Amino acid sequence: MPSVVYAQRVLLNGSFEEGAPPLDGSGNYANSCTSPRVVLSGPWGAYVVADDILGWETGATFTTDICSPGTNVTYPVIEFSKKPEFAPSSPQDGSHYIELNSSDRSGVTQSICVQQGETIGYSFWHRSTQSTGDPEIVEMIVGGQVIATSGDAPEGSWQNIAGTTTYTGSTGLTTFQFSAVSPAVGAEGNLLDNISLTLVPYFKFGADNWADSETVGNPSGPSIIVDGTVPSGGISVPIDINAASTATEGVDFTYTNTIFIPEGAYSNTAYPISFTVLRDDLAEGDETIVFEIGDLGTSGEIADATTCSPATNAATFTIQDAPPPVANPDTLTSAVYGAATIAPLGNDTDADGTLDATSVVLTNAPAGATLAGDGKTLTVPN
Repeated sequence: MPSVVYAQRVLLNGSFEEGAPPLDGSGNYANSCTSPRVVLSGPWGAYVVADDILGWETGATFTTDICSPGTNVTYPVIEFSKKPEFAPSSPQDGSHYIELNSSDRSGVTQSICVQQGETIGYSFWHRSTQSTGDPEIVEMIVGGQVIATSGDAPEGSWQNIAGTTTYTGSTGLTTFQFSAVSPAVGAEGNLLDNISLTLVPYFKFGADNWADSETVGNPSGPSIIVDGTVPSGGISVPIDINAASTATEGVDFTYTNTIFIPEGAYSNTAYPISFTVLRDDLAEGDETIVFEIGDLGTSGEIADATTCSPATNAATFTIQDAPPPVANPDTLTSAVYGAATIAPLGNDTDADGTLDATSVVLTNAPAGATLAGDGKTLTVPN
């Protein structure tokens, strides 16, 4: 059974597809005591336990002993609607939609991180279940501020409510909510589907400190974490090297100075920095690369969606120094006109345990012999 997941800068599961119960061959829901749990069903739809629906919570409840015979249990439920008077293709998006007025007038919620004064983009689809009686109206609320109110949608057709507004509430993690305004009582009305919020994305580093040997080459290292909505065309996030770094670009490492984030809605999504550590075979001690996110302009902010506050803009990678290989002298003695074999690497060492046999060269020719320029060919006159 999945726990509630907070998307922070985006709404999760806005079309109610993830965690939705399956439809049978006739397009109906069936009771189930395994996730997703359906504790009541009929031609009208199903009461699904909210804990099993990715992202969403609700104040609506239903009490039954269907999954615990003889013992009543009260469940938080979201009504997945399947009105028989509507065509099978009635969802506005995907295969499912919900009705707010399940057993009573109710709402559905998620938690999001918002800043005072920022622009919120929103879109949702609303539909009525009846053509007579009280109007069917819902409110979209963020942090107690009514962001949008639907009109009384005509029966049998979806109405899109979309726009932007400025959030005037307090900065922080707050509640996003859909609440039924009308009908005031009863179990009819207010179908919802395909809900989304658009907030400027947040970027931060996934961890502050990393380290690995300079012999690794392409190590695991810092990633940036993306939370929020990246618009059409994507965003190129600049990655800079802070002057506090002790490693030298081009000598100790190379790296790609941008990370491209494609269009989409992101929740705690990691994009790694691409960099390569260069071994220099110098005994110089450990060195550091201090990465930072460059100027984002108006395309995003350096902030932590989990705490809804500014994030530390630095991630340090420590290049752990590897001592250079040690070549010890070799001695070879042979009889006149005789042959002898030597293993020149046999008494040499390297910190990473890897010695390249092709790197062996002669540096000094014995008296009377000639050493070729490649250091590998020795000519001795007769």
